[in-house]
Amino acid sequence: MIQRSYGKSAALTAGMAALALVAGCGGQASDERDPGAGGDEIQSIEEAAIEEGQLTLYASAGESQIEAMAEKFMDDYPEISVDYFRAAGTALFNRFATEAESGSVTADVFMPTVQPSFVEENAEWFVELGPDEVPALAEWPEEFQDEYTFEIAVEEVVAIYNTETVQSAPASWEDVLDEQYQGRIVLVDPESSPGYMSWYSIMQDRFGDEFLTGLAELDPVWVDTGAVGAQQVAAGSHDISLPNYPSHAVALIGQGAPIEMVTDLDPTQGITTSVALTANAPNPNAAKLFANWLTTQSAYEAVCADGVYSATVEGTDCLPLASNFVEPVWEVPGERQEEIVELLGR
Repeated sequence: MIQRSYGKSAALTAGMAALALVAGCGGQASDERDPGAGGDEIQSIEEAAIEEGQLTLYASAGESQIEAMAEKFMDDYPEISVDYFRAAGTALFNRFATEAESGSVTADVFMPTVQPSFVEENAEWFVELGPDEVPALAEWPEEFQDEYTFEIAVEEVVAIYNTETVQSAPASWEDVLDEQYQGRIVLVDPESSPGYMSWYSIMQDRFGDEFLTGLAELDPVWVDTGAVGAQQVAAGSHDISLPNYPSHAVALIGQGAPIEMVTDLDPTQGITTSVALTANAPNPNAAKLFANWLTTQSAYEAVCADGVYSATVEGTDCLPLASNFVEPVWEVPGERQEEIVELLGR
């Protein structure tokens, strides 16, 4: 778990064009920064946020993504300093719950990448969202917003393969059951995280028990993280790793590793970056401003700079959202989990 604080005092460069991502954002060259949709309403929020001068984020995304967002926001708003606390899902939830139960909430914005149901299950700790709180939500895709959260980005499940040992990359999930991968496939343990368990559950629903038993019959090597799977494929000890994520591949590819990703497989699950505003936030206006700013092109330049994330809206330079995207299944019943593990021969 890491906590860092950043502060900037450099003057904002004037004259940059702002690209609108939602109706009402404008999108024309301006001498003023673009906080996003909202007109006079967001201007009032902006003034109050600058008066607060502080913002604290609690998030579980990769540290590089959080840092990029914090630094870009402070580039756009040098009057507001940003602190953040980053931890994996369960640790993040436990930290926030402890603070909320004691009445000492530190976070202004809460951004989980797994189990966004934590927010709805503890609704008293969060703000019900709408255009009054985040003006851009008036035009945000309905499938990517709920009563207490909205989603800005997706890291989609991919298959990672070695380009030197695999002659033809799989064109479907069922293709990975090919005998060429016998003893050459790396699978991530479904019990290592809810995201991976969700993927196996979705595969079982789509292709039946035979898909899971087919994976088991390939005599896979099991690992606890996609990062380890990607490294084994990059080293050439195995041909393919799944389920995996782009964040485990892009750095290796940049270093010249002989690996590629198979994307847009049907179905494609994705880990979503959700955004919630905390009740009794120390800086409620800064929270609203940041949430609205997350819908702008400026924010997406930071979120998607490393080539890992897809945006939940069109008109960005992020990776395109998979045509077969499906939401994760966060609440897989215990009996179902045991069944999945047994079918996989674990």
